[in-house]
Amino acid sequence: MIELEIEPIRRRLAGLRRELAAHIAPSSVSHAGGGEDLVALSWLRDRVPTLSAIRYLDVGAADPVYLSNTYLFYRLGGSGVLVEPDPRYERQIRGRRPRDILISAGAKFDDRESADLLRFSSPLFNTFSPDQAEIVVQTSRGWGQGKGQSLNSRVSRPLRAMNDILEEHFSSSPLHLLSIDTDGVNFAVFKSVDFEKFSPLVVCVECQASLQEHLAVAGPRYELIYRGPDNFMLALVR
Repeated sequence: MIELEIEPIRRRLAGLRRELAAHIAPSSVSHAGGGEDLVALSWLRDRVPTLSAIRYLDVGAADPVYLSNTYLFYRLGGSGVLVEPDPRYERQIRGRRPRDILISAGAKFDDRESADLLRFSSPLFNTFSPDQAEIVVQTSRGWGQGKGQSLNSRVSRPLRAMNDILEEHFSSSPLHLLSIDTDGVNFAVFKSVDFEKFSPLVVCVECQASLQEHLAVAGPRYELIYRGPDNFMLALVR
C-alpha cells in the first residue's frame, strides 16, 4: 500500500526535476523514454532553418509531457498534431500543449471506422489489440508489488486513416517528425502511411516487426539512424 502511494510522488518529483532542467537547458533534456527526441533533434538541427519551425505528428501521444517523443520540440517552439484515443488525456494535452492540434481518435490499423480501446490501470499501456492486452496483463505480474496491470474499462473510439490526417494537416507544410506509439498495432499503422507522398524527415516507430520490414515499407530513401530497446528511428537520406 505504501509503495502504491509513493510511486506517483516519485514520478511527480522526477517530472519537476526534468522541467527545471529543461528551463535551464531546453535543447539538452530528453522527455522521451530512451532519448529518442534528442536523436531526432540532432538529425533535424541541420535540416530545419529554425527549431521553432519543426512540425510533428505524434500518433499515440498519451501523456503530453511524460515519455513524450515530441514535447522537447514543443518546448523549442515547434507545433504539430497529437493523435490520442483515450479521452482521459484530453484535458492534460489541451492544458500543457495549447499550440498543438488534438485529434481525439485512434489511427486506423484495419478497415474499421471504430474499435474498442482497452484501458489499463496505467493508461500508458492502453491498446486496441486484445492480444497485446493479454501480454501486458501476463508480463506485468512479474514487475513487482503495485506495478501489475489490469484492464479496468473498454471504450469504443473512432479511427482515422493516417493518410487522411497527413493530407489534412501536412499537405502544404513539411512533416519533420512522425512518431508512432500505438501499442500492439504499431506496424499496421506504419504500413498505412504513404511515405512517397508525405516523406517525414524522421520517423520513430515502436518495434513490432523487423527492421527490414520497416525499411521495405518506407522505401529506399530511408535509413536506420537509431535502434533502441523499443524503437526504430528512420531518416530520409535521399
